[in-house]
Amino acid sequence: MKQYVTLTQQLLELESTRRADAIADRFGLSGFEVFMDWVRPRNERLFEDEDDFGSLQRSLSRRRVRRIHCSYWGYPTAFLTKQGFSELVERAGGVAEVRAYYKDTTGEHMFARWRDEYQLACALKADAYVFHAIDYAMVDGAWDFTLSRTTIRDAMIAMVQQLLEVLDDASLVSATSPIIEVENAGWGLEYGLQTADDFAHLLAALHDPQDRIRVGWDVNHLLHAVGSEQGQAAFHLTADELTEHEIPAHFPNWALLQPPELASAWIRRHLMDPRLRGRVSTIHLSDCKPKSEPYFLNGRAQGTAGATLDTLPRDERGKYGLDLVLTHYDAHLPLGDGLLDPPQVRQLILDVA
Repeated sequence: MKQYVTLTQQLLELESTRRADAIADRFGLSGFEVFMDWVRPRNERLFEDEDDFGSLQRSLSRRRVRRIHCSYWGYPTAFLTKQGFSELVERAGGVAEVRAYYKDTTGEHMFARWRDEYQLACALKADAYVFHAIDYAMVDGAWDFTLSRTTIRDAMIAMVQQLLEVLDDASLVSATSPIIEVENAGWGLEYGLQTADDFAHLLAALHDPQDRIRVGWDVNHLLHAVGSEQGQAAFHLTADELTEHEIPAHFPNWALLQPPELASAWIRRHLMDPRLRGRVSTIHLSDCKPKSEPYFLNGRAQGTAGATLDTLPRDERGKYGLDLVLTHYDAHLPLGDGLLDPPQVRQLILDVA
């Protein structure tokens, strides 16, 4: 079993690699994971030529980077499938803004960027390339989803398939190239591949002759919907989502549980799904505090937060929405500082392995 941590922007920017080496040695890490948008902004080419590529490879290799985390963009379903494209244009503020955000209106830059990131992962002999199958708004909380969750799920499966075809066309995929870990989306503010059932659909649908696709569970993302009301456990989801995911059938007595009990049962249900046995490659461990109210439902900020977001100038809304997400959802707290009990999580990891 291997352990990794995220390489911070501060360590990435330091000329000396001694601090990264010291951290890896002290904690017995197999290496670091790096977000590619921190290396080069996602609306730029990852590298310009072979010399630039070689320099980038050497820099990350010296920092013991063993996992590459992909760049990603908001609203990939509407952008790539053109379902709801006019709504995307309206929400972005016009076609020029769409082109500036994605670099084009076709998806060519997006897939080229992913291809180049995977090429770098191959050169590093990385253990994994982490790929997001996540649909979210370009301004967190500003709008409701109008495409159905099923539509988005199917679009994410098609996006993963297209990624495989682009990589194959570039002769990058082989039986020994880095595995591609598809990371689960969160709840409330995101749709995508969120559940064990979603991943079972993915694995059944894909043409993946080199067997590169694996599931990477981000535990924090699974916990986005788990909250509390008057001290008792609650799922902060729309009524449609509760029904669609058959949550009342799987957890008929959730209101009688304490939030940590529900959190433990909830993540175990997904990580231990027998259809995914042998296909889960990584568990991203971080915690999340229970929420006493839903800050997001169907992508839209709720209550006071939503009302405040609506009053802000357009150029201030993005930061407000992101701060809301990072405070209450993607805080990625140390294990034990939120809902989870570390000994139970340890046992779960052993059971999955």
